[in-house]
Parts: sequence; C-alpha cells; structure tokens
Amino acid sequence: MSTQQSLDELASGTLPNFGGIDSLKPSWSRSLHEIEAANKSFLGGNPSQPTASAQILLGNRTDFGSLVATLEASRKHQPPKATLEAFASIEDTRRKHRDGAIERILQKEREQTQRTLEKALERQLEEDWARERQWWMKELVGSKNLVDASNGLGIRKSEDSFQSVSGPAHNLIMDSFHSPGTRPLEPKMVHDHLQLVRSVTPTASVTDVLSDFQRITSSDTSGYLIAWQLFSNMIPNLSSPFNGALGSLIHFCKQYKAVIKNRVASANLAGQDVTTTQNYGTGMAGTIAAYVKLEFGANATIWHILFYCLRCGDLVAAKTVLDVAVAAHDDFPEQSVIQKVVLQISQRQGRASCIWEMGTPGVASQDRDAVVDLYDKTQNLDPTSVFKIGVLALLSGQSLPDNAFNTIEDYLFGRLWLALQQEDPTNQIELIGKSIKKYGPDYFHTEDSGGWGYALPLMAAQQFKTALAFLAEAGGSIGLLQATHLGLIFAIKGMTITDLGPNNGSSGCLVTALLVKYASLLEVDANAGPVAALEYLLRIPKKDKARHEIASMIVRQHHMIDHFGGVLTEEGARRNSVLDQHLSREEVSLILAESAEIFRRQSHDRSKAELAAKLFMLGNRYGSLLNLLNELVSPPDDDNPEKV
Repeated sequence: MSTQQSLDELASGTLPNFGGIDSLKPSWSRSLHEIEAANKSFLGGNPSQPTASAQILLGNRTDFGSLVATLEASRKHQPPKATLEAFASIEDTRRKHRDGAIERILQKEREQTQRTLEKALERQLEEDWARERQWWMKELVGSKNLVDASNGLGIRKSEDSFQSVSGPAHNLIMDSFHSPGTRPLEPKMVHDHLQLVRSVTPTASVTDVLSDFQRITSSDTSGYLIAWQLFSNMIPNLSSPFNGALGSLIHFCKQYKAVIKNRVASANLAGQDVTTTQNYGTGMAGTIAAYVKLEFGANATIWHILFYCLRCGDLVAAKTVLDVAVAAHDDFPEQSVIQKVVLQISQRQGRASCIWEMGTPGVASQDRDAVVDLYDKTQNLDPTSVFKIGVLALLSGQSLPDNAFNTIEDYLFGRLWLALQQEDPTNQIELIGKSIKKYGPDYFHTEDSGGWGYALPLMAAQQFKTALAFLAEAGGSIGLLQATHLGLIFAIKGMTITDLGPNNGSSGCLVTALLVKYASLLEVDANAGPVAALEYLLRIPKKDKARHEIASMIVRQHHMIDHFGGVLTEEGARRNSVLDQHLSREEVSLILAESAEIFRRQSHDRSKAELAAKLFMLGNRYGSLLNLLNELVSPPDDDNPEKV
C-alpha cells in the first residue's frame, strides 16, 4: 500500500470525539498532507507548496507552512549541513565509529604532545636565562654568594612548614649548590688540602687553621666554603651549646649582610636607582634602606628597614634609622617605645658588626614589657603587618610569625634568636636539632646539593656527627674529603664529634673513621698514593688505632717498606725512614713490629717470612726475629714446600 493511499484512507475516516466545538477542530486530511510535504522538504524532496490549512498543528499555534518556508530560505544562506544518510549496516556504522574514535584520540595526543613540547621549551628558556643572569651577576659583582631576589626561588616547603611572606625569597645557600656527584677527586683540591694538613702543627691556632681552609676553598660553590665560615664563628668558642648558638647567629648575620651589600652593589652596577627618600647615611643603615627599596618599592615601610637591620644583627644601624625617622614619620606612634630598647642594645653592640658578638641583648624589664604589649596588640589588631610583628618579636624575645621565614637560614636565625633569650637555652637549641632531624634529609636535601642541603642546618644546630656522616655518604668522594677535613678541626681542637642532646651518638670516633676512609681513598689514587695517605693516618687521635692503621698500610704497600721503614746501617741502626720524621723512634719501632707480626702469620709464604724478618730488624725486635727463625727451621708439620 502506498503512502499516498494510506493518508487518503486515514483522512477519509472520522476523528475521535474528544469534545470541543467542531468548527474549531483542524482539518485532519489537509494537515496530514501538509506534514508529508514538510517531511519531504526536510529530506530534500520536491514538496508541493504548503497550504494555509497546515497552520494548526499544536493547539492552533504553529504555522507549519511558514516554518518550512523559512527553513528552506535559511538553508540557501547557510553552509551546507550534513545530509541524513540512509542506514547501510551495523558493520559500516561500527567501522565509522571506530575510525572516528581513533582520529579523536590521535588528535588529543597530538595536542597534548604539542603542549608538552611548548612547556619544555619554555622551561628550558627560563633555565638558560637564569644561568645567564647568574653568570653576569657574578661577573659584575665578583661574589660567589650573590643572590638576586627577583629570581623567585625559595626553600622547599611542606604543609606544616613555614609560609612565605611577599618580598624577597632568597635562596641563600641551602638549595643552590653545585653537586660534586660521583666525580673523582680533583688533584689540585687534594694537593691543596694535603699541603695545609702537613703544615698544621700540634700547637697550631684553630682560628688560623680555619682561616687557611677558607682561603683554599674560596672558589667553592658547593656549600663547603659556607661550612668553613660557619665553623669559624662556632668552633673557636665552642665551650658550651650557648656559645655554639652564638656562633651560628653571628654567621647568619654576617651572611645576610653580605647578601644585602652585594644586592645593592649589583643594582648600582646595573644602573638601578638605589637612592631613598630619607638620607640614612653611607653606613649599613643606608645600604639596608636601599635594599628594602629594591625589594619592596613603594610598599616599603620603616618596619621593613628595621626588620632587616635586626636580621643583620645590627642594632647600631637600627638606631640610625630611628634617629632619622623621628621627624619623617608622623604615623609612627610606637617610635618612643622602640627607640628606648634599640638604644640599649646598640650601646651594648658598640663597634661590633653584630650584637651577638657581644653576647645576648640586654634590655630593661619594663622596656621589654612595653614592647611585649605592642607585640600582643599588633598580633590581635594588625596581624597582616608581618615586618612590624617581626621587629617587635625580636626585640621582646617572642616567637616570630610563621610567614616571616623565607629561607631555612631565616628559620634557624629566628629559632636561635628566641632560644638564647629563654630560661633554658640549651634545651631550646636541642629542640631545633630534633626538629631538623624529624624532617629528615629528604626535606632539606636535593640530588644536586652534594649533601649540603641537610648538613648545614644540622651543623648550625650543633648536630655535628649526623651532619658529617651524612655529608661523607651523600657527597661521594668529594663529600668524604670535605667531611674529613671539617672533622679534622675537632681533632685539632681536642674535641669529640657529637650531636647536641642526650642521645648524642658519641659511641665510636667519627673523625677516626673519616680519616681511615679518606686515607684508603688516597692510597689507591694515582695523584696521591700511600705517602699522602700516611699524613691523614698520623692524625688519628688514638695512638694505638693510628699505629694499627699505618702498620696495615705498610703490609698492603710492602714494596714501599724501605721508604716507610728505612734501611739498616752497618751498625744495625735504622735510617732514612719517613715515619721517623713524624714519630718518635719507639713509636716507629712499634709500627714496624706490628707490620712484621702480620707477615709472620703468613710465614708459610717464603717472601712474607723474609719481609717479617726485615721489619723485625728495622724495628729492633731481635727476639721476635729469633722466634721467627726458629719457626722456619723447626721440623715441618705439613707438606708445605715453602717451609724448611
């Protein structure tokens, strides 16, 4: 039956009676014909012109004929749409869907690859620019510790670490070292350290030795030089944990002063404007004010300048700033209270570059209480004024706000400043060390730091044994060299390497372990050899241990017995012995006898027996020599052909 016939038959019937007025009901037949015409028009057929009777389709509201005409006209002015295709088969449909899905996946992968390449290129360009900028800064200023505050680098953070404050995010030393990795020992580095160690006498001044080590490591970029600078402030007066913390604070103050000076110097060379509105003079106060301008611009306040004066430990500079600020700042109601405290501390500082060189700041109790009141009030009423709160906290011995710490050095500086103003400073210093160990090396240490990212905070917190042991392990052969010579300072000072605290890990002698390990490295090094190794074995604190290690090396290097033990004269005396140049004759005889005993236990080997006999004679141990000869001429107790 054709479609036209079906429509005619359907149109000839009667509509179901749904009520209503018959004259208002649509013409069923004509409306159906109009729908058919519209359908053909949509499918691209050749429909007849629709009539007006098709206007009632949905409650007498839709003029379907006009709609079709409008769509037909719009189609002439629009881009062609996809035409409806006749259904072919399920397989064709699946194939088209599969091909389309694959194309979409490939398109997404191409887009993702493009984005990845663009990001990698952008990152590479940024890294190249950072290296180029750092090189130029060093060329201009000539400082190995110069930091450009605009580099946006900061310490690695965790969720429970301290938040950053807007402003300079200096990466002073902890994260910017060049790793020695697994590089072999550099001959010049080995030679320079060896010559220095040879020059150290039992009566040498520790301060002079520390200065010499700073001199030969002045070009270092791994953190090794910073460690010597830190030790130079800590070790000479390390008679108590309190004095050790003073040394750490002095180091952090001097270090930040150098950063500020270098930053301002580089800005001057680059042609930047470093002049300030107020003239704070040409001293440190003026330099700090210029630094604050460079870092904070128009957002800087007097609190910024005062905070960095305290960060440098320079209360004399802070007093200069306050003297200038009296007439310049009408919105500084705290000036009178602050000036009293700063005046007292600056008088104690005197001509010292840092207040901690003179001990703890001394402030009258009533003046301190006044600053504490300001601190509490600001904490409650103006908690976003980080630098103001920081100044008040440092002057009153209160905790610094968490967001005052930009770097690990800032954190250690703030914690140590607070610790030394508590009733039990030693316990507070121990807690700092525990905190660093709790975070562990993964938090501080990065693969390219050579161990220094974790070792330096430990040293500043007087966790020396953990620091040097980690450095020797994480830094490879160069880390072992560095840890050995840092540990040697403790031996020169007559101190044991320990960690501050009840469980200080004092069992065993770390300096001995470091010296033995480093000597074994030199012993097989083509540029050093056993003679260089001997210099370090001679520095082992315990004499019996030193004798044993030297004797063992002579056995391993038995082809150098004449060099270490010398030769016998016609009268039977020993001469030309290298060991005699360092030790008493009796000490040398003990070492040679111990080497002979090691060979004696291998006397079934004729060559080893001969070496044992020679060493017994060099060591003036003729009784032991006779015993050896008796063993050699005694009846054989086995079939060993070497025994006679």
